[in-house]
Amino acid sequence: MKAMKLIIQRPLLSQYLNSKLDIRKFEIMKCQNCNIEVNNEQYCPSCGALCSEGDMQASADTLAPGDFVLGKYVIEEVLYKGAVNQYLAGFGDQKVLVKERATVATKENEREKPGAAEIERQIASAPEANASLKVEFELLNSLKSRAFQRVYGYAKENGKEYLVLEYPVGKRLSDILASKGVDEEASIGIAIELCQATDKLHKLGYTHLDIEPNNIFIRDNEVKLLMSGRSRKLGVSGGDYLTTDGYSAPELYQDKEVSLDERADIYSIGAVLYRLLTNEILSLGSIPSEILSNVHRAEMARILINCLAVNPESRYKSVDELRQKLLDFQSQSRMNLQANTAIISDVGMARQNNEDCGLAFDLKVWKESRIESYGLYVVADGMGGEQAGEVASKKAIDEISRIIWDSLNTASDVDCNHIVRTAIEKANKKIYLLAGDNPELSSMGTTVTLGLRQGRELYIGHVGDSRAYLIRDDRILQLTEDHSLVSGLIKAGIITSEEAKTHPERGKIFRCLGSAPKVLIDTLKEKSLELLNGDSLIFCTDGLVNHVGDDELLAEVSKANSTYDACSRLVTLANERGGEDNVTIVVVKVSIDI
Repeated sequence: MKAMKLIIQRPLLSQYLNSKLDIRKFEIMKCQNCNIEVNNEQYCPSCGALCSEGDMQASADTLAPGDFVLGKYVIEEVLYKGAVNQYLAGFGDQKVLVKERATVATKENEREKPGAAEIERQIASAPEANASLKVEFELLNSLKSRAFQRVYGYAKENGKEYLVLEYPVGKRLSDILASKGVDEEASIGIAIELCQATDKLHKLGYTHLDIEPNNIFIRDNEVKLLMSGRSRKLGVSGGDYLTTDGYSAPELYQDKEVSLDERADIYSIGAVLYRLLTNEILSLGSIPSEILSNVHRAEMARILINCLAVNPESRYKSVDELRQKLLDFQSQSRMNLQANTAIISDVGMARQNNEDCGLAFDLKVWKESRIESYGLYVVADGMGGEQAGEVASKKAIDEISRIIWDSLNTASDVDCNHIVRTAIEKANKKIYLLAGDNPELSSMGTTVTLGLRQGRELYIGHVGDSRAYLIRDDRILQLTEDHSLVSGLIKAGIITSEEAKTHPERGKIFRCLGSAPKVLIDTLKEKSLELLNGDSLIFCTDGLVNHVGDDELLAEVSKANSTYDACSRLVTLANERGGEDNVTIVVVKVSIDI
């Protein structure tokens, strides 16, 4: 491997560093296994692979594909050779990662392998990267957290020690950064997950000391942090610390008497977040002006400055404090959503009275020293006769809005999915009891389609054949499923969507509010929908969709000058085609100030 000589001067940042850092000379090389830069080190600080020749050599008897480990794991591939050999192994259909602490060989002219006592002595005196795998086993076994690898076993065999772990799946964060990068929302989410994972480690009395993109795997929005063998007990001083430039805290570069605590990991999480937000690797001891010049949102810059302070005393005191700051920032960022909302309810061309009812509002609530943004969008289509239908739909709207408003105004920890269900259940019971007490209202009922927005998250509650749609990227998606006879016939393949428009039973529904003391409520499968910049939402009764197709809904909303213009265009179109029923429409246009 050809090395490039480079002189790096550690900057004189403060009195804290002046007595500690000097001009050091490094050979900058790339690890042949994981391709990260290594600074004239014998073993890669990330993966443990052998990087240079020296007195310490990798084990001569590295396992090969087909070999057995611990009597049951079959080696399939040698991943790394070095201070700690790593293998992909199989046990039936299960894939595992096997770590083998490589035997420390004697000098080249000494052919005999060291005995067991000598191996134990070498393990005990080795640097952290080569320390006993038993420490890693005990830590992971104690953690039992999805944020870390599952541990399957530890044993010693033939003078070596082996650790068997869950094989990491997903994408390595360093590979994601190299290919496409990560947006701000996801970056903050990753940092929050790292805080939560590291907090578990700190509560066991250990630091991680190797939080960097090569040790972070992402799969289905789940973050997994790999252990690398660098962990130290909190407060223990002395020893040589392996470092990864750009991510290791400045104190790890100091003399052997430095006592480390959780703030070293806080620095590393801040450095990872800085890389995610800027795609720049932090230079050691970056000063605030450098961070401010690359991070343009002032509050995020302040968070990073408090993570990346050279003096640990100036950092956040715990990862939980950092996590809360990130959650607050995330919450405030989500308040940047602006919802332009309009609603129209029209009697149509064939009816004498309007049995529909609708509600739409957006508001911001100051709660517990921060602003929460909400939106409520509801349409209801009453049935059961001239008076009964009007009463049912209005009662549903009144009860739902009252319950949701009270819940948002009083609850400290809002569960919007629960609020939506509770509001519809109570509205159903109210209408059912009212119908039972009043013979003239005995046949009344109503559909309801409800959207509750909390920040960027939209929660849906739905009963009947009114609908909710999402328009995104010039496509329209129906978010709800009609609880109607013709919808069932379409699903069964008995009739087509076109035939449903003229089917004689198209007005019949099999689920509504008020027909029974309890009602089955549909919600989104993923609990909520995250709204994006440029999204539009439509909530409407069947008086609209009986006359206007989905493609026409998309076209009219897309070309409208405003949300009110969109509502007006759609009502006019339904009436021009007969207007056989009442029409109620809510249109919401989302914009997000990035």
